[in-house]
Amino acid sequence: MAAQIALAMAVAGSSIAVLTVVMTAHDESVRAKERNAVAAAPRGFGFELAPVTGTVLLVADAAAVAAHPGPVVEVSADGSLALRRAPAPGAGSGVSTSAAIVLPAHSLAAMGPEARAAVVALVGRLVDVRPVPPGRVRAEGLDADGGAVTALLQWVP
Repeated sequence: MAAQIALAMAVAGSSIAVLTVVMTAHDESVRAKERNAVAAAPRGFGFELAPVTGTVLLVADAAAVAAHPGPVVEVSADGSLALRRAPAPGAGSGVSTSAAIVLPAHSLAAMGPEARAAVVALVGRLVDVRPVPPGRVRAEGLDADGGAVTALLQWVP
């Protein structure tokens, strides 16, 4: 009886060890894909975009930033970018106080790696402080808590 219990414990321990190794390898695989997507994010945006001195808003609905005075950039699900509103002309030194990024989904978690990489690249361009202070990027109208935004900011190089 004791030998059977010892055998069962050994099998259970081995199973747990194998599952741990498999899950760790899978997690590393997912992280590597996301890192590669960030590395492959567009460096040249095809339009001029200077850092802002204030807040970057993350929104899912372009109508939410209709009255927003700063530049508005829309990110598509495939990671492509479109400048929807350029920085206001005659803004002195060309520096805006804020900017808005229109996301392709209502939550950061629902976006694919290409779109997340594009958002990371945009935030990196718009905020010139490293590490990016969490207060400089704010989600409005998204199904996201501060933890999701903070996690996204950790990817900004």
